[in-house]
Amino acid sequence: MSGVRWRRVFAMLIAPAVLAVAEPAPSPTPGPSPAATPSPAILALEGIKAFEAGDLDAGRRKFEALLAQEPENMIGLVNLGSLEYRAGRLEEAEKTLRKATRIDPDSFPAWLTLGVVAYEAGRDDLALASLAQALLIEPSNPKARVALGVTLGRKGWYTGAAMELQQALKLDDTLVDAHFNLAVIYLQQTPPAPELARHHYESALKLGAERDSVVEKQLSRSKEKTDRAESPAQSP
Repeated sequence: MSGVRWRRVFAMLIAPAVLAVAEPAPSPTPGPSPAATPSPAILALEGIKAFEAGDLDAGRRKFEALLAQEPENMIGLVNLGSLEYRAGRLEEAEKTLRKATRIDPDSFPAWLTLGVVAYEAGRDDLALASLAQALLIEPSNPKARVALGVTLGRKGWYTGAAMELQQALKLDDTLVDAHFNLAVIYLQQTPPAPELARHHYESALKLGAERDSVVEKQLSRSKEKTDRAESPAQSP
């Protein structure tokens, strides 16, 4: 069923400020001179603000300046990796995020973002390993389960994909992407389950998903087959 989107989920997963940074307290002493180097906290805040505003070049400069001062700063590494992903620089994103996972193997945002980057690069095995690691850290994160389900689905492992997406909906039944991608899986599995697919597709539409012509065409064909099978035979 070519043309069906598997990637819708990832846009919502990759956002700036994946790690919190506190606003630095005002100093009781006179402000620094214009030539003074901003502190890591200031650079982190400015980088996140630029990232949120869509100014990726400015955000990159801030995070790189932060990492020049503190090479193992997780706020800088994870946000820079997310920014490079958003900029389409997947090799740079992976390199940065791999460093983050080595520094802090328990960082959920680092593993999750690395999984997304690997998925976008077509490296499904790395994506699966990274997303599985993220879920070992936060097993109740529904969006990570959607990401893992989508990756399993792209590999054609529909049973596992459906299980992850169903688990995501148990955690949060308002996830548009879980409903939408379950519809895709139920249409692509063998044998298809068109009624389940229709249920989840309609749920996704009610929650705000855009209509998908490929899914609707497949659902229409399935309904026509069912109607023909249920129609009584015509006497000669």
